[in-house]
Amino acid sequence: LWLKIQHKAFLLKHEHILEEEIKKAELPLEFSSTKKSFIAQGYVPTKELSKFREGLVSATDGTISIEELTPGDHEDLPVKFDNPKPVDNFEVLMRLYELPKYVEMDPSILLLLTFPFFFGFMLGDVGYGIATMLIFYFVKKKWPDTRKFMNVLMIASVITILFGVAYGEYLGFEHFSEETGERLCGMGLCLHKEILESHGHTKVVYDFPRLLNRGHSTINVGGFELLSVLMIGIIIGAIHINFGLLIGFYNMLKAHGFKHAFLEKFSWFVMEAGVVLTVLTLTGMLRLRMWVGPVVFVISMVLLYLGEGAKGIIEIPAIFSNMLSYVRLGAVGLAS
Repeated sequence: LWLKIQHKAFLLKHEHILEEEIKKAELPLEFSSTKKSFIAQGYVPTKELSKFREGLVSATDGTISIEELTPGDHEDLPVKFDNPKPVDNFEVLMRLYELPKYVEMDPSILLLLTFPFFFGFMLGDVGYGIATMLIFYFVKKKWPDTRKFMNVLMIASVITILFGVAYGEYLGFEHFSEETGERLCGMGLCLHKEILESHGHTKVVYDFPRLLNRGHSTINVGGFELLSVLMIGIIIGAIHINFGLLIGFYNMLKAHGFKHAFLEKFSWFVMEAGVVLTVLTLTGMLRLRMWVGPVVFVISMVLLYLGEGAKGIIEIPAIFSNMLSYVRLGAVGLAS
């Protein structure tokens, strides 16, 4: 057991190397061959094709015939990422799920735009951002194999610091005491003065500058006061999910054509339009007949059924519950 623990890293590394060597050794078994020739088929990135061709001609002294074929849209092809820095760091997150198909959009750049944003929105503290940045940098230097993942988390830490400035939070503190605030004001740094009331007691504090107070800023929605961070979470969810539907529409359009893309993906936008029209009509913000919104909604259900069958109808509540689930972005931030 001790030897197993002691040499675990070595064994795992070389197990992977041996698996690759076995694949290489078995590869000729998959070639079509005669007594004097053989045929091999494989995939090469377009950018590397010229160099690959020159290498084969040189290695065989010109005794080779190379035929270049364009793969079909429906072939199950291997995928090779081709992203610039720092986008290539986010490929590690893609590999945790499933690689995009050859005809699909590579969403790595979207992870660059969303993952650090969500991370920073939830944590949102200057002190925590600096602390996590140092921890991730240490892990990156200590264990180089984690470099890409740590780069992702270090970018997220930078966004955490920026949100911390927006929230005015520093290691959980939102203000100075009255004494410290007056001392700083005497030095020329005057902060906003505020009176806090808690359990019947009041105290004077000096707040850090901020754009949004996570614990107290509210938005009036239909006569109800909701915390701003929770409402922002729902708005982010609506944008994020609809952007995902647009990408799905693009992928479906490339793979199966406009009809399938319209029925399976665009029908969701028609459904959302029906819900929005209904709500705006009920609240008096739009002067429409009451039946307009529900009719648009029913039309979307028909389109969805034609595109995805009963499965699409069953998933109707999911799209709206998923949007509401983004409230967790703000809730986790409040809990932290």
